[in-house]
Amino acid sequence: MKFETILASVLLAGLTSTGTSTGKHDLEIDIANIKNTKGTVAVGIYNSEHGFLTKGKEFKTKTIKVSGSTVHCEFTDLPDGKYAVAVFHDENSDKKFNTNMLGLPKEAYGFSNNFKPVISKPKFSDTEFTLNSDKKITIKLIH
Repeated sequence: MKFETILASVLLAGLTSTGTSTGKHDLEIDIANIKNTKGTVAVGIYNSEHGFLTKGKEFKTKTIKVSGSTVHCEFTDLPDGKYAVAVFHDENSDKKFNTNMLGLPKEAYGFSNNFKPVISKPKFSDTEFTLNSDKKITIKLIH
């Protein structure tokens, strides 16, 4: 076999095995720092700042029954893009993020990038990340 043929075969094999992006990826999320096993954890994924943290405007959602100090969920076949994740521990299973009279959270919550809001709710840009390959993140709940 000629050198050029061997080289072309090697280069072609290298190009086909480099793992070019299919545009569909899995996102694994571990939600940690759960203080009790009451209720569920609600997970919302947003793919735009438009409607960020607005109920019903999530790109994808899941609800997971709490069984320990950490829960795990996975979203599959997500397209390439920018995403943000918001979670809360719905201890009373009323499907609402409960707050007190001042608007302060009564239930534990968390965001991607483990962003901790100071005075107001976060912006999409505070919590966003790029998904262009399979990814695993951990979100630590804030109490």
